[in-house]
Amino acid sequence: MSRKEGEQKSMEFPAWFQDAIQGRLDYILAKIERHPNIQKLRDEKQAAFRKLELDMNERQKSNFLDWEEKQTLALAVKAVGSVHTRIKRRRTTGIRVARPGLRRQF
Repeated sequence: MSRKEGEQKSMEFPAWFQDAIQGRLDYILAKIERHPNIQKLRDEKQAAFRKLELDMNERQKSNFLDWEEKQTLALAVKAVGSVHTRIKRRRTTGIRVARPGLRRQF
């Protein structure tokens, strides 16, 4: 059976290879999480938020919470749009997108 012109053949990596890559990524992410500079930034952010919270009156808190809710929604919509664009690009290039619980295919 011959492939049509422009079709790309997808390549499947063995499970042991996928597990090795996933293990390495997990290790790197854990290392990043424990990095002292990142922890310092988190502590500074938390201290700044506590100060902000203490300095606000009830009306300001209400306005801030309203803004935060809208900001979170806007970021989520943007993220979903970005993922949709990447999936759409992958579909046009012939790269398969893995679904949760299934073996990844590249």
